Amino acid sequence: MSLSRRIAVSLTAVFLTLLALPATGAAAPARYTLAIGDSVPYGVVNGAPGSGARFTSFIDLLTARVQVIRPGNTAINYSCPGATTADIAGPAASACQGTAQYAPHSGSQLAAALAFLAAHPGDVSPIVVTAGGNDLLNGDDLDAMQARLSTIVSQLRAAAPAADLVVTGYGDPLALGRADQVARFDAHAAFEQRLRAAATGAGAAFADPHPIFNNPPAAQDTAICVYTRMCDGADPHPTDVGHRVYAQLVWNALGYENLVPAVATPPAPTPDIATFGTPATGGTKVPVPTGEVKAAQASVPARFGAPRLLSGRRALHVQARCASDRPRTCRILVVVRQRGHELGRARVRLAPGRAATVKVALRHRAARGAKVQVAAYVGDAPKPAVRLTAG
Repeated sequence: MSLSRRIAVSLTAVFLTLLALPATGAAAPARYTLAIGDSVPYGVVNGAPGSGARFTSFIDLLTARVQVIRPGNTAINYSCPGATTADIAGPAASACQGTAQYAPHSGSQLAAALAFLAAHPGDVSPIVVTAGGNDLLNGDDLDAMQARLSTIVSQLRAAAPAADLVVTGYGDPLALGRADQVARFDAHAAFEQRLRAAATGAGAAFADPHPIFNNPPAAQDTAICVYTRMCDGADPHPTDVGHRVYAQLVWNALGYENLVPAVATPPAPTPDIATFGTPATGGTKVPVPTGEVKAAQASVPARFGAPRLLSGRRALHVQARCASDRPRTCRILVVVRQRGHELGRARVRLAPGRAATVKVALRHRAARGAKVQVAAYVGDAPKPAVRLTAG
């Protein structure tokens, strides 16, 4: 395998690994997604701001995903190419005016964002801030940059205390072709840490594309060409793939994956399948179902509607769903008993809103003609609810 091919495979593995990181937790998206920042959330392509064209940026991609959770969510994007943290904070008006604006405003981005939050209390979430990259490019004082970013994020947090708030970092496209890529990687990571500190200090999440856009540290050129336009006209802005990475990283940082409605699985075309059990609270047992379970033969999915399980049965299949209203995993223990003796048990971890088929292997044969009890125990989730369906 060639070196370039090995690097491409490595990039793919890192990309998939980082994008699969578990969600951290979230409040919930509201009516509007609010964005402030520079050319990255604006969506500049080949340096063409102000043309009136609307380019697809990661804010657009993020909003499209948020609409699955909150239908009708609309992006309010005050971003402007070239903006530094000083430009965003104001008080001078944003350099983007007229057709250069996605969302009309006359003052600074921060002033516009705070005014919008005041006019729409409780209706704005998430809020995305992308700032500091132009400060770095301009050689500005990074201590002052960090202080300004902290102020920006803190004011947004104070204006929207319940909103989901995230700050994004940057890749380093100018590392393309340089011999000092390892040292430059470390220096840029230190810059990203400043952005992270400003975010977390104000109670915001942080989404960092640098480990993907510049991976691996010693041979970054392939990644830079994939995720930015540096190899296409020396444009440092993200490619379409780069914007998808941004959108996914912000999505992960916001913890929205656990809020996506579960897709209902069509029931198998078999008769007499019904739901039994009632919601369980942490550590308590689902009451014994009013009906019992039977099966025609071993390894056939259980049927609901008769009071017995045939003695030749070797396993019982149960549908379990975690109906917790909070973004924490349900630990579910399903236990099958007969005449006070345990026949088998199985454990499963489910994210809120998720369902799975749980196979309970029966260590002991069921006695012919005796009733079977199926119970679920739940832990690790605040006020969870579990529903079991025989089938």
